[in-house]
Amino acid sequence: MPFDWLSFLELAKELMEEIESRWERLSEAVKRTVVSRAYYSAFCYIRNYEAAHSRFTPTNTAEDHKNLIKHLKNIGRFKIATTLRNLREYRNDCDYADSIENIDKIVRKALLDAEELLRVYRES
Repeated sequence: MPFDWLSFLELAKELMEEIESRWERLSEAVKRTVVSRAYYSAFCYIRNYEAAHSRFTPTNTAEDHKNLIKHLKNIGRFKIATTLRNLREYRNDCDYADSIENIDKIVRKALLDAEELLRVYRES
């Protein structure tokens, strides 16, 4: 049975709820994880949708991240491409940067953006 990529977004939301009650000491690590899971939920869901319903052919390499965004632009889904690109940038910052300014704002934006992208695709 294929993995349900929507569950990553559910996990991200659950992690946010746990920060204050149990993981205050690990707050930034949890927030970075939330952003990462939100991105991958949207990216993988959209990747699979476009592979099944459009002419996107995943290579199952890191190139798929930029190739999917390019594909979305090519088929006229500019807003989705921009939102996914922004989510990817947030995720890259959270996975690689030593310090991040406004992480709370980034977490809120990442969750909202991922939810919106998934809503659009689930209603397609």
